[in-house]
Amino acid sequence: MQVSSRLSGIALSDWKGTQHDLGAYWQERSIVLVFIRHFG
Repeated sequence: MQVSSRLSGIALSDWKGTQHDLGAYWQERSIVLVFIRHFG
């Protein structure tokens, strides 16, 4: 199973609290996904 298949069903919240489905971002083109951890 590819990583993209495993991640496609995950939903994350943006800074406004809006939910976004990760799989929707790479349906039409490739993406680079970066996670930044905030300490504070």
